[in-house]
Amino acid sequence: MKLKNIISDLESLETFSSPKDYLEQYQTPAPVAGEMIHYISNNYSIQNYSIADLGCGTGILGIAAALCGCKNVFLFDIDEEALEIAKNNVESLELNDNIQIIQTDVNQLKLCKKLNKYFDLVITNPPFGIRSENGADVEFLKTASYLCNNTIFSLHKFSTVNFLKKFYNKNGISDIKSFKIEYNLPKTYKFQKKKEKNIDVVCLEAKINDIIIE
Repeated sequence: MKLKNIISDLESLETFSSPKDYLEQYQTPAPVAGEMIHYISNNYSIQNYSIADLGCGTGILGIAAALCGCKNVFLFDIDEEALEIAKNNVESLELNDNIQIIQTDVNQLKLCKKLNKYFDLVITNPPFGIRSENGADVEFLKTASYLCNNTIFSLHKFSTVNFLKKFYNKNGISDIKSFKIEYNLPKTYKFQKKKEKNIDVVCLEAKINDIIIE
């Protein structure tokens, strides 16, 4: 599927109606999700993969994976309202047969033995964290390492990338690639002063294989 067609479909999706700042709910822009998943689909045989989208929000990353041919996508999020929107989005593109939606605390997935290394790829746009090993972004990556048997793709602020690469290296993961994506963040909350803001975002591609980060 061509990138412009993926983005066009993603732009038609419903976004957060009442985003929750304590969950750091920001809508992943359609061009960002499209570019990320288009890259993945060009480099991995995702048609035959099982993919998990952690902290999926309204489902845009997982839906993009399904649009690119993946027939086994799981959307995980803690927020019931966000998942209701994700459900509407899945139905609007007639992807019900490809996507399962599960409400859960992402970090609790590490307690499910059946999901240990179940997924070929994990994709996530986690909370951006604060450069600490108990930050939300790091906790998401720990969960991803438990679930994933191949590669984790995650979006992060550019300023945290060196820290996250060192974190991966410290835990025995050295096969890491990164690429920048233009990220235009529209005003989501009242405390934001500007109508929109361009931020430097990087997608990390980490080969996880059999490693689990504790």
